[in-house]
Amino acid sequence: ITLADSMKKSLSKITGAKLLSTRNALSLFTARYGQLPIPKRIRNRASSGEMHLAEASSAYNRKEHQSAYKKCVLAEKQILQADNETTTLLTEYYKGLPKWRAWASTAISNSKRKRNASIIVDKMAHCCKLYVGGVLKATYSAELGSNWLGDKRVKGDKATPEGQYHITMKKGPKQSKYYKALLINY
Repeated sequence: ITLADSMKKSLSKITGAKLLSTRNALSLFTARYGQLPIPKRIRNRASSGEMHLAEASSAYNRKEHQSAYKKCVLAEKQILQADNETTTLLTEYYKGLPKWRAWASTAISNSKRKRNASIIVDKMAHCCKLYVGGVLKATYSAELGSNWLGDKRVKGDKATPEGQYHITMKKGPKQSKYYKALLINY
């Protein structure tokens, strides 16, 4: 084996390992955040990384190992950056957890004290829980806005509001585009 052949084999091995680790990074990102409504700029960064990874795989299959390695490095950088940005976003989002727990506790306490109904929406679990007289009576699946991660800011942002609200109107089957709807005072 010549030195050149040895270097080609070595570069092929290194690039193959880099492809594998980058595929794993993409798989992990998708498994962690694939179902979350992350901002478009972050999703685009991850998609760009995925595209560069596909290009790296094609170059590798054509035995263009140097080109494949460079594209793989770029793909990995974009995927890891998207992962870091999403982690930061979620960390900031979950800082509200104590406040949400307090709202839920207050709603359940008020339900018990006033002997009425309270609905708690758990956005992460996509469910709403009905408490009557402070006792959990039922749990239902919940549809959320397509931009549900975070609080509602403006009309039409497709976000799901967070906070304590009162039901202002109930809509029946022919009064809403949904089967039934509860309007709240946000």
